[in-house]
Amino acid sequence: MRKLFEDFFKRASAGNFPHAWQIELAGAKLENTLIRIPTGFGKTLGVLLAWLNHQFIDTATRCPTRLVWCLPMRVLVEQTEAEIRRVLSDLSLAAEVDVHVLMGGVEGTDWSMNPERKAILIGTQDMLLSRALNRGYAAARGRWPMEFGLLSQDCLWVMDEVQLMDVGLATSAQLQAFWDEDAASGKAIWPNKTWWMSATLQQAWLEKSPDTKALVTTPPLTIPLEDRHGPLWDDVSKPMQLEPGKDAKVIAKLAQTQHSDAGFSGMTLV
Repeated sequence: MRKLFEDFFKRASAGNFPHAWQIELAGAKLENTLIRIPTGFGKTLGVLLAWLNHQFIDTATRCPTRLVWCLPMRVLVEQTEAEIRRVLSDLSLAAEVDVHVLMGGVEGTDWSMNPERKAILIGTQDMLLSRALNRGYAAARGRWPMEFGLLSQDCLWVMDEVQLMDVGLATSAQLQAFWDEDAASGKAIWPNKTWWMSATLQQAWLEKSPDTKALVTTPPLTIPLEDRHGPLWDDVSKPMQLEPGKDAKVIAKLAQTQHSDAGFSGMTLV
């Protein structure tokens, strides 16, 4: 099965082999999971292909029909949608998996009309979490129960860039606690699971209430420091210096001088 996934991954990534964490995620049992992977190590691709792997290759493990990708910002939704559509095209799966975007200013689709279809819903947290709370933002009141039901069953939620979500993170954790409670009592036909993802994710972020302390019992999926190699780690110089407090104009002039003297067109953080 690992060989099949590696071939699958190479088709979606211009011939690259998957990282160890991507193989581990694709082969793991579908449970609530924390994913703490540094920037540049393929979080989007790894999560997407793990779900697709269970849909089309490792079908012995039952996987939720809908992948719900929740993001804190519009620009992140647009980037994620472009990547997902590219991968589906490269894998010749565009006809097999529906892609829907839920974001203000984007014309909505009738994603709830074909619940039997494999689907990826990508949206901002206001649009997705409000529907999971039966109060769908920018949706007709009559659609609230339908969308609430579909987002409360048979979904793998991916909470991406959670460090930017503020109360959205706590909301997602409490929702998953309710879903787990329903599953334990036999009320859920096909239970939901959630993957929380960020380069800086801390397990304590989910332990804000007694209901959410036991959501995830295993440490975050991550990459050991000795295995972190690549352009963002090996080839980038990030010098830093401390300066005594000065007025704003002096600081601005200093930053401008230091940036110009560096001789590059990159970014200087003050």
